[in-house]
Parts: sequence; structure tokens; C-alpha cells
Amino acid sequence: MKSRTGVTDRIRALGRSLDISAQIIADFERRETDAVGPLVELGSHGVQSITLERRVKAVCRQQPDFERAFWFVRGEVFFLEPFLATKQLIKLLLRITQLWTPRLQEEEAIAVRWLAAEAVSLLTLQLSLSAARIGIPWPPNAWCECCAVDRVG
Repeated sequence: MKSRTGVTDRIRALGRSLDISAQIIADFERRETDAVGPLVELGSHGVQSITLERRVKAVCRQQPDFERAFWFVRGEVFFLEPFLATKQLIKLLLRITQLWTPRLQEEEAIAVRWLAAEAVSLLTLQLSLSAARIGIPWPPNAWCECCAVDRVG
């Protein structure tokens, strides 16, 4: 149980009766920061990543082409068959390259780069799914052999 103001004796008693601990939010946030401190900005769930996505979303709302691309990479692509998704992602990347001009404002340029990065990431995923679906053979120990050759050679 968390409290914004402070943990009173009454709150502590209630917590004990429910077999839970009571703490103020500041203590909880401090413990969380201590636990994951250096890991906060790693991956797609870091604060900077989420902030960037919100910035891009705000820019994309102002232009129909950007908004359509944003919602495609954030949702629609996941409901398509891998082959169709691959084709549409390639079309999206071609369209994005046409939008990427020196005349873009700074926020628009950030949005275009973000859309391109998302599209490339999703294209890689869809190509992998397509390869797996058509059964391109990849021996289970091939990864280990590649690593061993790289390290020995």
C-alpha cells in the first residue's frame, strides 16, 4: 500500500491487518530507482524512448501522411500476414525517403527518422517471420558454429 502524504499508525495497522506493508510514494520511488538505476534508459521502455514516441505522435497528428504511418507501425502491421506486412513496410520506407528532405522542420525530421527506424525494425521482424514460415533451413547449432568461426578466425 502506498500513500502520498505519510504513513500514520492507523495506515500501518490497516496494512498489518491485510498482511501488506505500507510506505510513502517517495520511499517506493527511491527504492525503485536504487534497484534499476542504471537500467532505466535501456531498451524501448526507457523514459527517453517513451518521451520521444510522445513527441513523434504529436508531430504526426499535424500531418495526415505522418499520422497514417505512425498508426501503421504502432498497430496495423501486427495484424497482417508477414508477406503482406513486408511489402507494405517497404512501400512505407520508400514513402518516408521521399518525405526526408532538407526543408523539414526539426520536429518533423525527428518524426521521419523515428518512423524510418520503426519501419526498419518491423521489416526485419517480418522478414524473419516470413523466412521461418517458408521453412528456410537453419541448423540449430549454426549460430554456435558462426560464433566459433568468428572468434577463431
